[in-house]
Amino acid sequence: MGMDLLQPSFTGGEISPSLSYRTDLQRYATACKALKNWIVHPHGGTSNRPGTEFIAATKDNSKRSRIIPFEFSIEQAYTIEFGDQYFRFFMDGGQILLNNVPYEITSPFVEADLSSIKFTQSADVLFLVHPKYAPRTLTRSGHTNWSIGLYEFKNGPYRRANATSTTITPSAATGNITLTASSAIFDPGHVGSWWRIGTHIDNNGDQYGCVKITAVTSSTVVSATVYSTLAATTVTDDWAEGAWSGYRGWPSSVMFCQDKLVFGNTPSDPQGYWMSTTGDYNNFISHGTLQDTDSITNYLTSRKVNAIRNMVDLGDVMALTSDSEWHVGPGSSDGIIKPTSLRQRCDGHSGCSLADPVVIKNRAVYVQPMGTIVQDIGYSYESDGYIGDDISIFANHLFKGKTVVEMAYQQEPDHIIWIILNDGSMVAMTYLKEQQILGCTPIQTDGLYESVCTIPGNGYDEVWFIINRDGKRYVERLPDRLPSTDPADCTFLDCWLKYKGVPADEISGLNHLEGKTVNVLADGYVEKGLMVTNGKITLSREASKVCIGLPYVSDFETLNVDFATNNGTIQSRNVKISNVTLIFENSRGGYIGANFDKMKEVNQYSGQPSGTPIPLYSGEYDESLADGGYTKGGRICFRQSDPLPVTILAIIPDVTMGG
Repeated sequence: MGMDLLQPSFTGGEISPSLSYRTDLQRYATACKALKNWIVHPHGGTSNRPGTEFIAATKDNSKRSRIIPFEFSIEQAYTIEFGDQYFRFFMDGGQILLNNVPYEITSPFVEADLSSIKFTQSADVLFLVHPKYAPRTLTRSGHTNWSIGLYEFKNGPYRRANATSTTITPSAATGNITLTASSAIFDPGHVGSWWRIGTHIDNNGDQYGCVKITAVTSSTVVSATVYSTLAATTVTDDWAEGAWSGYRGWPSSVMFCQDKLVFGNTPSDPQGYWMSTTGDYNNFISHGTLQDTDSITNYLTSRKVNAIRNMVDLGDVMALTSDSEWHVGPGSSDGIIKPTSLRQRCDGHSGCSLADPVVIKNRAVYVQPMGTIVQDIGYSYESDGYIGDDISIFANHLFKGKTVVEMAYQQEPDHIIWIILNDGSMVAMTYLKEQQILGCTPIQTDGLYESVCTIPGNGYDEVWFIINRDGKRYVERLPDRLPSTDPADCTFLDCWLKYKGVPADEISGLNHLEGKTVNVLADGYVEKGLMVTNGKITLSREASKVCIGLPYVSDFETLNVDFATNNGTIQSRNVKISNVTLIFENSRGGYIGANFDKMKEVNQYSGQPSGTPIPLYSGEYDESLADGGYTKGGRICFRQSDPLPVTILAIIPDVTMGG
C-alpha cells in the first residue's frame, strides 16, 4: 500500500540543482525542481504566468530604448519610453496620441546613455541625472503637454574649500564681474558653474558671496555674475569651486529624503553627496551660521574610493557604493537630517551594481557588484544597523553567468520582483520578508526582455516591458492575470491582441506578428499553429471573442519525494507513484506525467452542452500514473502549453517504496 505525501505550498520556487538533495533544508518542502513560466503566490499556490499584451512598437526598432514609471498618484500613472533623443508616453493601457500619431518630445539623451539615467519624482516633476549631462527635469502639464529642461540649481553646491596657495581677485562685489586667478584653474567646462568667494573681515569672521561663471577668457580669467554680494574685492585664497560643471562632471544618483533633494557621485567626487535646502529643491545655500534647513555637502569617509552607485530612502539615506553600504542619517535624537548634526556609518561591504534597486516597504533590494547576486537590506533593531541577506542564493542557477540589467517591484497582487538579465531572460522573485516567503521562477518568451517597470493599475500593479522579438522592439504589458472565470476572457499568450465584435473567422490588424505562428483562444476554444500572413489569420470557425498571440510553455516539476524510513533516506531508493491528486483553482487543461517525455492530457470535461467551452475548474483532480513503474526520485511533471490558466494549490502523490 502506498503513502500519500502532501506538498501544500510552492513558495520556495525553483531551487538550484546543487540543492536538489538538501532535504535538510526547510525550503525543500516548499520548492520545485522546475517552474518555468510560473509565478509563486504568497499564499502557497503557483500559477502559469499571464501573457503580455501588445501595446505599440518602439519608435526605432534598430535602437534600444528603456521604460520608466511616472506616478503622480495611484489614479494618474504613466509609462515613459526613453529612446534615442526622444520620450514617448503611455497611460490607461495605451499609447498617448496627438493628432493620431504618437505624442513625443525631444530628449538630450542618446541611446548609449539611457541605461545609466537615474531618476526620482516629486508630484509633476521627474528629476533626471547622468554623469555626462547636466541634471534635467521632466515636467507634466497635461497628457499631451510635457517639457524637459535644465535643473536650475543655485547657491552651490561646492567642492571642499581651496587648500592651495592659488588666489582669486574679483573686479567688483556686485553685478557682472571678472575673476582673476593667480594660477591656471579655469576651464571652458566651468561655464555655468557656481563659485563661492570668501573674505575674512575683522571682528566679523569669514564672509562669503557666490558667483556664477558666464564665460572663460583664459585659464586664469573668467567672467561671472554675482548672485550674493561679495564682502570685498581684495585678493583671497578663501574660495570653493562648484561641485558640478561640465569640467567636474555631473551627479550620477538622485533621490528624495526628508524633503531634501539628494544627489550623489560626480566623476571628480565619486563619494560626494549633496542635499538641497529643506523644501527648496533647487537651492543649495549654506548660511554663515548654519541653519537646520540649510543644504548639506559631505563625503563618505571610506579608505577605498568606491563611487556611490545608488541611493535609496529608507527613512534616512542609504548610499550604496561599489564596495559597501552606508547609512547617512541624523546625528541627534530628533531624527532630522541637518548640517549641524549628521551621522554616516558603513553597515556592510557587499557593494552594489549599477542596476537600480527597488524599495519594498522598509527594505531595499539591490544587486551586488558582479551583477549575479541579489541582496536585500533593512534596519535591524537587534544590531542597531542595516543588515541584509543574499536572497538569490537558493536559485543561483538562474543568475549564474548572467548579470542583472533591470528590476521592478509589483506589490499587487503577489509581491513579485521582476528581474531582467543580460541574456534577455527574466526571473520572477516572489518576496514577502515578514512571512519569510522567497521564491524564484524563470520566465521566458519568444524574444528578449530588455526593460521593465511597474505602475499602479485598476486594482493591481501593471508590469510593462520592452521586448525584442526578432529585431522588432515592442512595448508590452502584463494585464490582470484572470479578469473573470469565463474561459473566453483568458489571455495566456504573449504579444497578444484581442478581437471583440460580431462573429468573424478572419482577424486582421496583426502586422506586429507577421510571419509568426500563433495560437488562438476563440470564444474559449483553443486553435493552434496559425500563420499570420498579411497581418491576418483565418479561424476554423467564426468567433466573437478572440485572443491571438505567441504561445509559451509553462513547465512544473516537483523535487524528489522525501520521507523518513526505518532504513535511512529514501533518496537512493526506487519509488513508484501510482496516482497523483492535484488541487486546482480556476484551471483548465494541461498535461501530467512522471516525466516530460510521457504525459497524459488533463481531462476536465464535465458534460457541458455542445457548443459551450469547458469551464475553469476548482477542486481535486486524480490521475493514475501506474504505468510509470519504479524510478529513482519519484517526481511529478505538469505542463501547460495551451492559452489557458492553471493554478496548483497542492499536490498529493501516492508513493510506494521499492527496492
